[in-house]
Amino acid sequence: MSTGICISFFRCTVISIILIVALMIFCVGAFADESTIKDIQIQVEQVSGINTEKLHNLANDVITLKKGEAFSEEKLDSSIKAIRKTGLFEKIEADSPDEQQNSLIVFKLKPARIIKDIRIKGIIYPFFEKDILNAMTIYTGEAFKPKKFERQPELIAKMLEKEGFIKPVVTIERNTDPSDGKMVIDVRIKKDNFWYIGDIKFKGNDSFSDFRLGLSLETSRGSFLPDVISRFSEATLKKETQSLIDFYRNNGYADVAINYDIKKNEETNTVDVVIKINEGPKYKIDFKGNEHYWDLTLLKDVVLDKDGNKHNLGVRKSIKNIKKRYMEDGFQSISVKTEEELVEDGKVKKLVFVMDEGPRTLVTNVAVEGNQSVSIKEIEKNMLTKESGVFFKEPFEQEILDGDAEAVATYYKNQGFINARTETEALISEDKSSADVKMLIDERTRIYTGTVKFKGLDVISEKEASEAIKTRPGEPFSQSELDGDEKKISSLISEKGYPHVSVKASSDFGTNGKTVDILFEVDHGPFVKMGNSYFYGNVRTSESLLKKELDLKSGEPFSLTKALEAQKNIRNMDIFNSVQFTSLGLAEENDTVNLLAEIEEKKPYYFQAGVGYDSQKGMYSSAKAGDRNLFGKNKELWTSGEASQTTYKAETGIADPRFTGLKFSAKTRLYTEQSEEFNQDFGTRSFGSLTELEKKWTDSIYTSSAIRIEQREQYSIDNKTVSSSQPDVEELRKLVAFTPAVRYDIKDSFIRPRKGMEASLSADFSKSIENDYDTFRKYKFDISFYHSPFEKLTLAIAGRFGYIDAESDMASDQLFYLGGTTSVRGYNENLLSTDSNGDSLGGRTSISGSLEARIELGMKFELVTFVDSGSIGYFMGADGDDSFKSSIGAGIGYITPIGPFSVMYGHKLNRKEDEDSGQIHFSVGYVF
Repeated sequence: MSTGICISFFRCTVISIILIVALMIFCVGAFADESTIKDIQIQVEQVSGINTEKLHNLANDVITLKKGEAFSEEKLDSSIKAIRKTGLFEKIEADSPDEQQNSLIVFKLKPARIIKDIRIKGIIYPFFEKDILNAMTIYTGEAFKPKKFERQPELIAKMLEKEGFIKPVVTIERNTDPSDGKMVIDVRIKKDNFWYIGDIKFKGNDSFSDFRLGLSLETSRGSFLPDVISRFSEATLKKETQSLIDFYRNNGYADVAINYDIKKNEETNTVDVVIKINEGPKYKIDFKGNEHYWDLTLLKDVVLDKDGNKHNLGVRKSIKNIKKRYMEDGFQSISVKTEEELVEDGKVKKLVFVMDEGPRTLVTNVAVEGNQSVSIKEIEKNMLTKESGVFFKEPFEQEILDGDAEAVATYYKNQGFINARTETEALISEDKSSADVKMLIDERTRIYTGTVKFKGLDVISEKEASEAIKTRPGEPFSQSELDGDEKKISSLISEKGYPHVSVKASSDFGTNGKTVDILFEVDHGPFVKMGNSYFYGNVRTSESLLKKELDLKSGEPFSLTKALEAQKNIRNMDIFNSVQFTSLGLAEENDTVNLLAEIEEKKPYYFQAGVGYDSQKGMYSSAKAGDRNLFGKNKELWTSGEASQTTYKAETGIADPRFTGLKFSAKTRLYTEQSEEFNQDFGTRSFGSLTELEKKWTDSIYTSSAIRIEQREQYSIDNKTVSSSQPDVEELRKLVAFTPAVRYDIKDSFIRPRKGMEASLSADFSKSIENDYDTFRKYKFDISFYHSPFEKLTLAIAGRFGYIDAESDMASDQLFYLGGTTSVRGYNENLLSTDSNGDSLGGRTSISGSLEARIELGMKFELVTFVDSGSIGYFMGADGDDSFKSSIGAGIGYITPIGPFSVMYGHKLNRKEDEDSGQIHFSVGYVF
């Protein structure tokens, strides 16, 4: 009976367990059914002119919730944030009709319209349209945001008020272009009244007259100008106050303090300004005890003219600079003090820097001890402390010697001596004139790499990893190389689609103390693939062009390096003001990364015009109009023309900065030109086409090559016969020319270079089609150097060389000519060499050079002194003077954003009896 009871109990127990398990399965299934997402719907509100399908796809790409997965509040929040991050939706909602089960998630999205254009209306003079746009925080290409839009009138009005306008009225309207649904913003500006400059008074200026100080202020000069341009701007006054402070400091008033009071008269809309000046004493700086350096050298270290001397800070900085100069030159015990004395009733402060130079300590011997595995020569390569020689004196400096000890220790550690120790000793002679230096080395045991292993390396093979790193078995161990190897392995794996990879190297030193085993532990992180690329704001630019430039294909492994390079290429396109990229999903470590680019395009159409005068062309005018983004393909189409006293020319052309997808720029243009240069008895008509390829290899090296097909005609001017010294070629000539060139440019500025150099070399291989007048090889080499030994002085030197290799007579218009503004000043244009009749003479060789000293005078004026020299030689069928002719001269220039406007006078040094003594020249920009 007991047995039956046991069996029954067992059966009941089994049945109970089965029932419990079934119940658990049912509950789990029911729970799973309740929390599993059955469907996700994305509803993008239809808006006229907006590509809602594109927005739908973008939203779908960034939503992290997936159909068939368990619902997660965290993923829902992440999805909403990702959609909001795009900035392309005005309204975002996410809900579930079945709030309990969340089996259906519905995203309701309202697109934001893209700003297609911002049009500035009304009279905005004296501002440019760009000034108004810069004051705004919205731009073309971005999504329209109502709150941001509403702030723009206030921002523009504040900018105008800062520039002196009284209660400007700014209205802004938004309109939808029915053709594409994009937003057009109209900004209307009304600024009838502004504050006029009233009286400008100076107080406290005992050393300079009101007139002299007024010349330094645009605000003061404006008080003498017509009302239409005598607008008061406090922002400008603040800048000019600092300019006045700089002016006083440059003239020795280091303690000067300047502030101002303004008084506005609302009845007359005028502003009276009182500039209050506390000049302080004028500093007269002198030096005493400086036998090693000239006063002018030490004066470079004195900063009173730049920083002033508030709280005596300028003097302390100057002392520090002087001491540093001396110590770097071996004066270890240099002492610098100052002596001050007020004279002339406190108007002048004599400031004397008193040097106790002490002896100059020179390194007489450098010895290395303790090195067994590394040669002395190799150690000395890592030391800056050197022995003095016969011609070079090497000063002793303790700081440099301490740095040498660290450098040598680092070198040893990179050679496997990870426990190496270095010390230095310097034995200074009693008179402190010499120092014997010792480098003491304790190499200790050299550590070699034992085994190199990898853990978790799945994406690349161990062979690939081993070949990429420098840490190799049997080689001296280097911690710095090991750190670099971590980055190399990370980079290799990252390019395979694992941007979140982590590589950590651990070192296990063996018991013998001579080897270390290396283990690279790799955590690949999630695999990431490239998703889709979305571009917004490219109103005109073709999306296919942008995707081609981006060159990232959907579905391929995501490469961070490739993505950054592609983004850089797009940003460098000259048709955009700005390009902002957002990597959607990268920071969140999603399995797919989508790229969103918000683009602000430049206005495609442009027009430029200018007039001027220079000695080379006389009066001239020019104009250019074009489209910098033709058909949205990043190509430029332009037409330009120029008319001057010497030249009439017109051209039209097309340029492609990414020719055939390569990093070459290409230009093709058609041109026609008629030229009658000053002091030549012939003119030239030409018509042709030019195709040029240019490549920028580095930031400083450029190459180009051009092919020119041309028809030329040389003719006599005013029915004169061409000079007997030149061949008579008054006939149509046809030629083909190939011109390769290379340029090296490391100038610090294109407009106003102060240091660096530029060199260019070109060759012109020309072939006549019907005769030999244009068959030649022409070579030209130009080089220029710039150096500024002082802040207000720039020395510039240039050399120019030209040579023509021809086997027959050449047309006059293909020869070299010198004389004039851009070559040898003091001579009229093209008249450096002349024939017996005084007519200009061209030759097959040309050599010229110039040396200039450009001295800044202040108030944007610059003094230029120069020496020019040149020679024309190898004349065609005539006896010419090929001797060098030289000139000296000076000029004054006014600095503008496009370079100086200059007037110069050149005086001939070896003129003939019947020649003028010199010539005046006008120029825009530097001649080199």
